[in-house]
Amino acid sequence: MKPILLLLMFVIVGCNSNEKRIISSGEIIDSTYYSRELDWNIEIPEEYTVDTYEKLEKSTDLRDEIFKTPDGFKNVPTDLNLITFRKGQDNFFSSSVTSMNNTNLTFPDLQEAIVKSIDRTYSSLENTQHTLQTSEMKIGNLVFNKIQIEVRNASTGELIINQDLYNTLIDNKVFSASINYNSDQEKEVMERAFFKSVESKITLGNNI
Repeated sequence: MKPILLLLMFVIVGCNSNEKRIISSGEIIDSTYYSRELDWNIEIPEEYTVDTYEKLEKSTDLRDEIFKTPDGFKNVPTDLNLITFRKGQDNFFSSSVTSMNNTNLTFPDLQEAIVKSIDRTYSSLENTQHTLQTSEMKIGNLVFNKIQIEVRNASTGELIINQDLYNTLIDNKVFSASINYNSDQEKEVMERAFFKSVESKITLGNNI
């Protein structure tokens, strides 16, 4: 089953060379990604590869679920993928920035809509059962809304996917990160890289 996030066209590149790589939202130097949109960098774990996007294409399903509702949400926010790195198909980290300008959504509105959309989407899948929990978590100086999702095969109990989604609002822009995993060991690797990356100050650039 595909994760709920983005359907993207990409090529995979390694991260262990010392050469500088330019990607659409920043650059990678010595296995560290530096964003042009945020005062933020993250070290890419060993044995993980980076998705370098030739074309960024949002899946319309989740966006339609969130923004085309009877509540009158409109003016879809503009979002920009920052970096995605992975180890295999099931264990990967993805991050993005979403501008909330030119939209009538508030940050609580958006969080509530995302939770409802995820719940509806997974509830519609045959022969699956899922759990969804929300909480707040402080990392460094930032407070994140955290959404934890676990999806299993209803017949066998086999794990299909875990997702930990993190969202925080900075200067009317949402900084988001997703950790997708089927291995607790790989979850810890990605968490360690993400938590370390936001322990220092993050400020937005002027590019979005």
